[in-house]
Amino acid sequence: MNKITRRLIKEHTPRDVDVMERYKISKEMIIKGVQCEGCFVFGMIKGYRTWNCPHCSHSSRNPHIRALKDYSLFIQNTITNQQARDFLKLSSISVASKLLVSMKLPYTGATRGRTYDLSSLKDLQK
Repeated sequence: MNKITRRLIKEHTPRDVDVMERYKISKEMIIKGVQCEGCFVFGMIKGYRTWNCPHCSHSSRNPHIRALKDYSLFIQNTITNQQARDFLKLSSISVASKLLVSMKLPYTGATRGRTYDLSSLKDLQK
């Protein structure tokens, strides 16, 4: 029994499926922006400390975390400030930077060439 247990533990590797390839989804098909948790429409707008939905007036502090988790699942595990701005539909470099830094994500590179690792977001339940 111990031998079987050790073998199962040794052979167990989490499945890392390329969802985009498996379901034949192109990057152009991915809807960019932050999805409202109230009405599920994409297009929340970043305000002071909150994201606001122009459709249902719902506000939330952290819906960008879900959007970045989706980014890590569908596109890639790393993101730059420019990619985050493009995906979250933000115009401000400093706002994107503050969001990424506030999430305490591991990163590599100096300020200009910094790349954030989104792998830890895959474990989040929400």
